[in-house]
Amino acid sequence: MGKLIFLLLIGVVFSGCINRPVKNTSLSPEIASPFTVVVLPDTQCYCDVRFADSAEKWGNGDLRQYFYDQIDWILESSKPLNTAFVVHEGDIVQADDPREWEIANKAFSRLDGHVPYCLSLGNHDMGIVPSSDGRSYKSGMNRQTRFDDYFPQSRFSSESWFGGSYDDTMANAYYKFTPSGVNMLVISLEYHPRDEVLEWANEVCQENLDYEVIVLTHRYLSRDNTRISTDAKMEGNAGDCLLYTSDAADE
Repeated sequence: MGKLIFLLLIGVVFSGCINRPVKNTSLSPEIASPFTVVVLPDTQCYCDVRFADSAEKWGNGDLRQYFYDQIDWILESSKPLNTAFVVHEGDIVQADDPREWEIANKAFSRLDGHVPYCLSLGNHDMGIVPSSDGRSYKSGMNRQTRFDDYFPQSRFSSESWFGGSYDDTMANAYYKFTPSGVNMLVISLEYHPRDEVLEWANEVCQENLDYEVIVLTHRYLSRDNTRISTDAKMEGNAGDCLLYTSDAADE
């Protein structure tokens, strides 16, 4: 699969970053300099207005300001940290509600034109099925989502760092950038990616053998640092199958 770095960014703290000299045989040590990839984990609680579970649980009221503050930090620190890219690991919102997507849209709009970014879909971003009394819900029941209503391909397609997508949505897309002379490629995969999506991702890697690749997806590792093996409620691959399926497609 070429120089694929299977760094699935799951459960990483907000300040997680690549901030060190990067080894690249095509780059002299004098030219290489540190750069940062900022990792945003689940922001769902900051957007939780449909059921307001988060505010009730922690008693903090409206939490959206935490989302905005994190984005502001990214902007303010982008020059001193030499921030090359921002990745969101999924569960952007809590229950795929338009009001929640408005919060996420307002937050990421601050980065538009300033810092490149991409988003991965989590189970809370799709397939929401409310309970009969409307007071609770199940998530990730299907692939229906309002994500592309707020983050359509047209929002990214004109950017120099946008590489392409699996279809006309942004659920599966890749991005290319070259910080400090290092060719980097991020492939963002859907929640519980299907076999055909993994085949597409392999093709993207094969076409970009001179790039270091980061694979971004939501469901890969458990809290005990083992790959997830349980099935989701939809067709696709969990963490335990993800890498092996990807390898098989490359044989």
